[in-house]
Amino acid sequence: MSNIDVNKNTTNTITDTNTNTQCKFMNCITITNNEYCDIHKCMVNECQNVKTLNTINYWNDYSYTDYCNQHTCNDKYCSKLKTNTSEWCKVHKCKNISCNIFVSNCPNHRCKIAYCNNERKHDENYCSQHKCAYNNCNELKYHCIQHKCTIVACYNSIQKNLKYCNEHLCKTELCFRKIKHFKKQCKLCEIHSCIYNDCFKKKILNSKYCYDHYQIENLIENETNIQTNIQTENQINIQTENQTELLTDIQIEIKLIQEQEQKNKQKHKQKHK
Repeated sequence: MSNIDVNKNTTNTITDTNTNTQCKFMNCITITNNEYCDIHKCMVNECQNVKTLNTINYWNDYSYTDYCNQHTCNDKYCSKLKTNTSEWCKVHKCKNISCNIFVSNCPNHRCKIAYCNNERKHDENYCSQHKCAYNNCNELKYHCIQHKCTIVACYNSIQKNLKYCNEHLCKTELCFRKIKHFKKQCKLCEIHSCIYNDCFKKKILNSKYCYDHYQIENLIENETNIQTNIQTENQINIQTENQTELLTDIQIEIKLIQEQEQKNKQKHKQKHK
C-alpha cells in the first residue's frame, strides 16, 4: 500500500507541474504556465511578478507599466526600468556612474543651475551646457561678459582671442568675420557668401555669386544683351523707315514743283502768241 501511495503522490506532483493555469491578474482568462500571462507579467527576463499600476494614467482605463514594482524606477511618476546598480532609472539617477543618489538631490555631481540634472565636474559649478566654455573659466556662461559672444542675445563663449562664438563665426578658413545672417543655414560672412537675395552659398572665384546664381546671372545677362540688340535693330529700322518716308515726301514735293513750273511755262507761251 505504501508503494502505491508513493506512486500516486509522484504522479500527482508531475501532473501539477505540467498543468497550465489561468492568469491571476484580475479578470484575465489567458492560460499560462506561470502565475501571470505575458501581457501582465513583468518584462524583465525570468521575473514572474505582475506589472505595476501606472500612476500617471491610472485613471485612464487602468494603464500598467512594463515592469513590476521591484524593477520600476522609484520616482513617483516614472515607469521606466531601474538601472542595475540603483533604485532609479537612467533619467532619475545621478549622472555620475558611481553615484546612486536621486539626481535632483545629489549635491556632489549635479549642475548648480535650478532644474538642470546634468553632471558637472567636481571642481566646477556648472555642467558643460551652462558653464562658460572659454578655456578654464568657471563662470556661468550667461553672466560671463568677458568671454561672451559679441552678438546680442547670444551667450555662447567666444573663440580664443576673437569676438564671436563658433556658431556666429564665418566658416571660411582664416576668416574671423561674423556670418551674414543669424539663420541656421548661414555659415559665411558677407564677403564669402553669394550676394543673391538670401542665398548663403559660397561665392565662386572672381564672382559675386555662387555657382548656381552665377549661371542664372549669365542667362539674365545674355537675355538682356539680346533684348538690347533687338531694341537697337528696331530703332535702326524705325530710323530707316522715317528717312524713307521723308525722302518720299521730298520726291513728291519736287514733282509737284516741277509740274507747277511746267504749267507756268505753258501759260506764258499761250500769253505771247
